[in-house]
Amino acid sequence: MGKLAKTTTITIGEQSHTLLLDMNAMVAFEEVTKENFFDYVKRIAKAGKGYRASLKELRAMVWCELLHENNPDFDTPEKVGALISLKELGSLESATREAAVKASPEPQEGDDPNPPSDQTG
Repeated sequence: MGKLAKTTTITIGEQSHTLLLDMNAMVAFEEVTKENFFDYVKRIAKAGKGYRASLKELRAMVWCELLHENNPDFDTPEKVGALISLKELGSLESATREAAVKASPEPQEGDDPNPPSDQTG
């Protein structure tokens, strides 16, 4: 686990798990959603707490943040989705938002607040 990576703890069923949003998780999110990770983060940050992730986005975020556990139950987004109950959706959405905010780089003086995204993948 990288020294700079931040973690968030969640509960799925009766078990606690650690969400880790490191570079590998960000790339996995991009690969499964075909969306630039930083564009996603900008979108949820701009919308604030009122933003509701799609179920596809939420499942992808939880899955990619659990990959570091190397658990065979988390091999695919579909396997992760099968473990999540509807009553857990709200807390998972909050946890994935928190993880994304923690992982986002702090703006530096002189940074463009709206840099163009590179969609070349």
